[in-house]
Amino acid sequence: GFLLATLERDNHPDAESDGHLGGLDVYVNLIDANGDVLAGFERIRERGRGAAEIVIALASGGSLPAIRKYTDTHDIPLLLPGEMPFARTDLSGVKTFINSYTEAYGSAPTSEAARGYNAARRIDVAVRAQGGVEDRNALHRSFADTAKGYNW
Repeated sequence: GFLLATLERDNHPDAESDGHLGGLDVYVNLIDANGDVLAGFERIRERGRGAAEIVIALASGGSLPAIRKYTDTHDIPLLLPGEMPFARTDLSGVKTFINSYTEAYGSAPTSEAARGYNAARRIDVAVRAQGGVEDRNALHRSFADTAKGYNW
């Protein structure tokens, strides 16, 4: 779902990134939440990708406190994705997502795919509004403002 959203806007062929959000290149790095989360962040830095600009936590339970501690310590905006209102197919965004995902991947989206899509769309809104990721406080506010009632 996340990668689907990165291809919806500002996409251009032969890009070296994983897509675009808010007009900026996106590089996706996954960290296994079942492992050592902090070591995962360090592996990304060691690979030359630099520090994370935004962290999306699809995790729950035990790993979330470690992720929060890391993002707070390094002043990295943390986004917790919302849940897809699958039953609300009367909302055009829900129906569009389900159809686009099914067309792209050949199966109906999972809850995790929907959460990834929600996160990417909310990042797009936040980054596009400020033209970048430099204003961390604006990103925090945007993520808080779109946490409930985001129009899919």
